[in-house]
Amino acid sequence: MKNKKLNETKDKKKVSKYSKRELTVYLVLRVLVIVVMIRQIFLGEWNNVFLCVLTLILFLVPLFIEKQINVKLPDALQVIILLFIFSDDIL
Repeated sequence: MKNKKLNETKDKKKVSKYSKRELTVYLVLRVLVIVVMIRQIFLGEWNNVFLCVLTLILFLVPLFIEKQINVKLPDALQVIILLFIFSDDIL
């Protein structure tokens, strides 16, 4: 009985650890997009500002999939999706 509870707490720690990594990647990419968007506003590049807004909206797609469709995406897949969106629109 104790071993089962111990294993459950270890599993929860692993899940939260990966979630923190995913959250860190998400926040870093989001901050970078916002910085680029502010720079493009100062430069008057309105097409690039629109792309930054679109990128911020696309960052919500994995969250939308999990909440609305009730499909759990693996953390690694979510990070890959976010990095792909970032590299496609910003770089």
